[in-house]
Amino acid sequence: MKLLSSETLSPRRFLLYANTVHIIVLFVVVNVVLAVLFLVKDQLSASGPTTTTTEGALFDDTGAPIDNGRRTNYQKTWFDYSAYQEVADQVYVGSVLDDFTSLAKLGFVYQPWVQFSERPYDGKLLHVDTDAYGLPLRRTVNPSGQKAALLRVLVLGGSTTFGYHVSDEHTWPSYLSAVLNERATQLGLAHRIEVMNYGRIFYYSTQEVFLLTQLLKGGQRPSVRI
Repeated sequence: MKLLSSETLSPRRFLLYANTVHIIVLFVVVNVVLAVLFLVKDQLSASGPTTTTTEGALFDDTGAPIDNGRRTNYQKTWFDYSAYQEVADQVYVGSVLDDFTSLAKLGFVYQPWVQFSERPYDGKLLHVDTDAYGLPLRRTVNPSGQKAALLRVLVLGGSTTFGYHVSDEHTWPSYLSAVLNERATQLGLAHRIEVMNYGRIFYYSTQEVFLLTQLLKGGQRPSVRI
C-alpha cells in the first residue's frame, strides 16, 4: 500500500486530504475531552451534594425531605420544600406528605373504562371523596355562601390537576374556585360556583374523555368542563 504524499497528489488534492485528516483528529480530541468531562461530572453526582440539616427540621437545606420512615421514594427523590416554603411551614408540608404516603399505601381502585383511580381517603390535609354516583374525586375548597343559583365547573386532568403533594386548599381547582367566586361577587352576580376535581394521577387525554363520558352518562350536567 502506497502512502499518500505531495509527490503522488496534486497540491490541491493534498491540501484537501490534509484538512480532512485534521478535522478527524480534532473530532477525536473533542470527543475524548467530552468523555473526560462527563466522567468527572458523573463521579461528582455520585458523591452527592453536601447537605446540612437543622436539628428538628423535616427538610434539609436542599429542600429534600428527611426520611423519617414516612417518606416514599418519589418524595425523597423529587419533592422540593423550597418550592412550598413561601406558602406553608415545614410541619404543614410534612403533614401533606404523610397523607400522600398513606394514600399511596392504599393503592388504586379499579374503575371501568379508565382502568384505575385513587381510593377514597380521609386524611388531615388530603381528602378523596366520592360523588353522588360513587366515583372518587379530590376535595376542592369551595367557598360557602347563601346564593341560590349554582354554576358547576367540572375539572379533568392528570396528577397536577389532582394536586399530588399539595393539600386540598392548594390544588389549582381550589384556587380556581376562589378566583371565580370572588369575581362573581365583584360583578354582583347571584351565582355560587362549585368546582369539582376529577383529576387522576397518570391520566392522559383518552382516559379523561372516557371519564367524562362516564360522568355524563351517570347524570352529571356541569355548566363548564375543563
